[in-house]
Formats: sequence, C-alpha cells, structure tokens
Amino acid sequence: MSLIENAQDENAEFLYHAPTFVIVSNLEDNGNSMPDSALAIGNMMLVAHALGIGSCWLSQLPGFTHMPLIRELLNDLDIPATHIVYGSVVMGYAAEEPKPASPRNNVIHIIR
Repeated sequence: MSLIENAQDENAEFLYHAPTFVIVSNLEDNGNSMPDSALAIGNMMLVAHALGIGSCWLSQLPGFTHMPLIRELLNDLDIPATHIVYGSVVMGYAAEEPKPASPRNNVIHIIR
C-alpha cells in the first residue's frame, strides 16, 4: 500500500501517538535549506534525548508539501508559501526504556 493510500485511511497513525509534532520548513529556493533543516531536527532530537524525551524523525511530509490538502494545513499554521517542509519530528516520553545497542567489539572496516 502506498503512503498516499495509507494517508487516506482515517485510522492510520503516522505520529506514533506522540503528543508533540514539529514541522521544519525553510525557503524553497535557498541552497542551504536542506542541511540547515536537517541540523535543526538533529539538534532537537539530541536535546530531547538529553531531557529523557523520545523522538522520531518523520520523512513523509516533505514529499507532500505541494499537495493541496497539505498546503492548506501549512497555510493554517502560518508557514509561508515560499517555504517547503524539509522534515518533521515527533516527541514524547517513551512507553518503555530503549534497549542498549549491542557492543561492537573489534569491528574495524577500512575502505580505500
């Protein structure tokens, strides 16, 4: 099933029941918009983690920026028409403590 078909399902849950949804937009014609937006999201996620808040980067919205329904939502949120969405992130307290990553002992790959 495509993402658009999923989005048409009123029961679809794209935001993982998170209480906070942050949309990051920037000027469409600015060459630095993508890296600036990515850095902003990354920093928000690092700070959230430091505060004990879980987060998840969502990449669905950028591809839909020019769809009339999404543009209407962005207009309602006072996101300028000269901006497009470069990413979004959900935040909230995790339902459970994440498991630590497995140790990676003696794993070195040198690529030349």
